[in-house]
Amino acid sequence: NDENAVGLNRWTALKNMQEASKLLNMLSDYGVGSVEQLEEKISDRYDKRFDIVQALNDNENKIRSQRELLKMLHTYWDTKPVHDEYLRCEKKEKFIKEHSRKLAIFDTSKEWLKEKFTGKTLPNRSVLEVKIAETESKREALLEEYHSIKKDLKSLETAHEKIETYLSISQEQERRKANGELE
Repeated sequence: NDENAVGLNRWTALKNMQEASKLLNMLSDYGVGSVEQLEEKISDRYDKRFDIVQALNDNENKIRSQRELLKMLHTYWDTKPVHDEYLRCEKKEKFIKEHSRKLAIFDTSKEWLKEKFTGKTLPNRSVLEVKIAETESKREALLEEYHSIKKDLKSLETAHEKIETYLSISQEQERRKANGELE
């Protein structure tokens, strides 16, 4: 039985050394040489993740706003011919009865756009569509960066946990040796 215990201890020691080697290689890839540097790296990654989340939220709000504007522009231009026809027609009451819904939609979109663009010309829909595509592309890049940082954080935190576990085991072994306890 003592032979099995010795063999198991050797196997465990070998596995621990292999794990420690992997851990050191990973930390080296991140430019980390101490627990303090690791904790600093983790903190930096959390800060970066926070900044990216803020940028993503700002980006989402911008996309939402641009899409709302685009929708109103489409509504305005789609219903403007009905409004123009109303201005030219001679039997306005009859026209209003027949086209009241489209006229109301036109008026609503016109008022909304007036609020947003007082004294300005309306934006070009094609240009706005390109801006939306650019903003969405930027969102995708931010999402990729977010996922990369999230993956880094998981690796760094796992490494930190393993180091803390290893250090606590080492400290316990040192304490036992100092007290003359058997392993």
